[in-house]
Amino acid sequence: MNLGIAANTEGITKAVQSFVEKFNAVVTTVNSVASYDVTTKKAGVLLGDFAVLGAMRQLRNLMTQPVPGLDGSIRNLQDIGLKTIDDGTQSLNTSKLSAAIAANKNDVVSLFAPFGVPTDGNITYVSKSADTKPGTYALNVTAAATRGKLSGAANPSMLLAGNNNSLQVQV
Repeated sequence: MNLGIAANTEGITKAVQSFVEKFNAVVTTVNSVASYDVTTKKAGVLLGDFAVLGAMRQLRNLMTQPVPGLDGSIRNLQDIGLKTIDDGTQSLNTSKLSAAIAANKNDVVSLFAPFGVPTDGNITYVSKSADTKPGTYALNVTAAATRGKLSGAANPSMLLAGNNNSLQVQV
């Protein structure tokens, strides 16, 4: 019997590319309604609007600041290949992204998703709530688990035999 497990790096790459495309669509839309066109000498209807300017400043800060709680070599979007261009949109260096995924997939994912990193290998991070704040939390285990549980879906009638002796799992 052979068991193969492979990381779904293509899915991560596509998700980051989609993120960049959607961010760029927002920037392009805002630029079209909140800027002055020197060629046509026309101003966008939201030119100078403080709410728009403030929202765009916050977005730019989110795109460039380190993610709180990350302390590895991947701490912000620039570390995985994103770069701001002159018009405010982002470009993606897919080679740098691929190298970052190969080096530490979990740190790349942590830029976009909630995460927790236990310091004890016997502890597993499960989830967070909307009220969870970045930081270090003490954990006091008062009783060991008494029963294990395996969750998931599988075909219970699957038979691995001489001509069917391989199982692929992709995460």
